[in-house]
Amino acid sequence: MKKSSEDGFNAHSLKKLEDDIMWNKAQKDELKNRIFISVENLESQTNKGIVFPNYTRKISFVKKVTYFACALILLIGLFVSSAFVSPVMAKVVSKIPFLGQIFESKPIVEVIHEELLKKGYQIDAVGVSYQEEKAIQVTIQGSIDYFNDVKEDVDKVIKDILNSRNYDAYKVEISRYKEYKNEISEEEQKIAQEYDLIYPALTEELEKQGYNILSLGMRYSPKAIELEIPNTETRIEEIKKIINHILNINNIDSIPLKIRKIDMRKREQDGRWAEILSLVGEDLMGKEEYKITGLAYTVYPEPEIIIKTSIKSKESNSAEFAERLEKVIDEFLTSEKMKSRIKNDSYIITILSKDKKNIN
Repeated sequence: MKKSSEDGFNAHSLKKLEDDIMWNKAQKDELKNRIFISVENLESQTNKGIVFPNYTRKISFVKKVTYFACALILLIGLFVSSAFVSPVMAKVVSKIPFLGQIFESKPIVEVIHEELLKKGYQIDAVGVSYQEEKAIQVTIQGSIDYFNDVKEDVDKVIKDILNSRNYDAYKVEISRYKEYKNEISEEEQKIAQEYDLIYPALTEELEKQGYNILSLGMRYSPKAIELEIPNTETRIEEIKKIINHILNINNIDSIPLKIRKIDMRKREQDGRWAEILSLVGEDLMGKEEYKITGLAYTVYPEPEIIIKTSIKSKESNSAEFAERLEKVIDEFLTSEKMKSRIKNDSYIITILSKDKKNIN
């Protein structure tokens, strides 16, 4: 259910983003690999103590984007295009296609990853970058000689897959795998050991007492235990007592506790709209005709899809382009197959020009 777009869109909700969407053998979560995010203006980016790789399943070190008032999804660099004059703009408007039939198709990075493995290439990861130019990025394991032998063949496989979907907005970047060395300080190692010691007891006791713990983690700097619970939970003091008791019996000094209450209705809605945007974005980002340089969404106060284009607001046909693009997206969102995802949510589609002005 679409709502009319309002003027005065807050520009801070679409700041410059940086991205590295990776499809890794050890991280095959479909949604994360479609739209894994890193946003420069979020608090989590400035955290000095980010993550212990071995604890990612049980430690919530980074504040998830789904809990922020403006969840930014696909990070984008600027799309470089020549200045439009009116006749060219008119032609651009006429070329906007309908969104492809992508419901049953896999994400492009997954398709590429599976095809390369099937052909026997030693692939470490496949990803998508939007930092400066849209690019499919692949890292290859093995010796330098092996890398040089297969690089051209891998490039051809990727380009054939992109062509099969008419995705002409990406270049292909292939590099050789370099081992990542994660060095942490003695203090960080101590925190990791403490967390390993208390985590089993904490989770067991909290679950035994009937608390719905959404996530439990420990932050490096400043050191803190972070807990996420439903906003309907009122037994905060009891939770604090349990945690302090576990710390005490393990001879660990008191650690500050940061509790974050989560609106479960908004979390569910946010999850749906993350998937919705990933479906919309698969075609929008892959094809030059759409002129898309950025996608974002928020569910606060209500769902809104935010689309940044390479079209300048002063171009004579910019409003017509935006109107046509909005119609294409709205028809996709109101299709029969999208009903189960949209449910009865009202939503806004906001289309921004290259100079960040609302043009629809």
